[in-house]
Amino acid sequence: MNAPGAGGNVFPVVLGWLLAASIPLVVAQAVVTLWALVAVLLNNDRYGNGNQLVWVVVVLLTGVVGALLYVLIGRQPWEVVSEAVPGRRQRLAAIRDPWGAPGDHP
Repeated sequence: MNAPGAGGNVFPVVLGWLLAASIPLVVAQAVVTLWALVAVLLNNDRYGNGNQLVWVVVVLLTGVVGALLYVLIGRQPWEVVSEAVPGRRQRLAAIRDPWGAPGDHP
């Protein structure tokens, strides 16, 4: 018997290398797809008019392509914290000047 790749048939060797090289790619695809699904499902308040269900279907049916589409065009930008928290400016003003200017208190 010849050693694999020595003369004769090199197909099993090439197939083994291709299989070994594809395992990290499959794992990366699964991680990206699961990350996109979790991101879509955890952001309930960011989607209106049923867009969340549409993105779940897109990611599930198209896999990594759908996950990349979600990251590139579907994900809503994060809100600015200073504008998102009601009353933040008033609390910051109270911290800077706890007694306030004369006439500020009722």
